[in-house]
Amino acid sequence: MTYAILSVGGLLGLGTHLIAVPFASLQVVDKQMRLPGATRESLSALPEFRYASP
Repeated sequence: MTYAILSVGGLLGLGTHLIAVPFASLQVVDKQMRLPGATRESLSALPEFRYASP
């Protein structure tokens, strides 16, 4: 499965964290990517995604 990595939370890049969501769940609406049914609270509650260390 392919995932999209999104930055959520925070203000002006401070206090943000990365999350992974299935790419197939994203939709393009008026040239914008949307995640139907998602709220800021539900996205912020998802576990943080961390890239693997080399």
